[in-house]
Amino acid sequence: MWYDCLSGTDFLKRLYNKIPELKSVIIEKFLVTYYGWTVLMVLDMPRWVDVIPKKWKLQGYNSVQIAIEFSAVTNLAFSAGKGKRNDIDMAAMDGNMVKVVMNGGMNGEFIAEAGVIQKITGYINDLSEE
Repeated sequence: MWYDCLSGTDFLKRLYNKIPELKSVIIEKFLVTYYGWTVLMVLDMPRWVDVIPKKWKLQGYNSVQIAIEFSAVTNLAFSAGKGKRNDIDMAAMDGNMVKVVMNGGMNGEFIAEAGVIQKITGYINDLSEE
């Protein structure tokens, strides 16, 4: 699974009985930092959680967003496609490297030495989707 090559997955695993694939997701932010060669990707998960935290339930949240930071990034190439939706694949490579491939609204790929889920947040999504 895509999350097996990342660290910081404990909370994600508690939220879902079966963590969904990253198919037809919206990438809200894709930030490349030259110094340190990092990529921060913030995306909306494709579906709501199975186990709702009490605070999220009280707030009326209906969507979840994750921020994943990749470090020591190499072989970065990307271009804008059409639409807002993306399919994202992440896989472990030899030497504990992570390969990330994006297709859809953003097309591209890169290799990183590490990937960490930095943040998982619930929020109210009251916008209609395409």
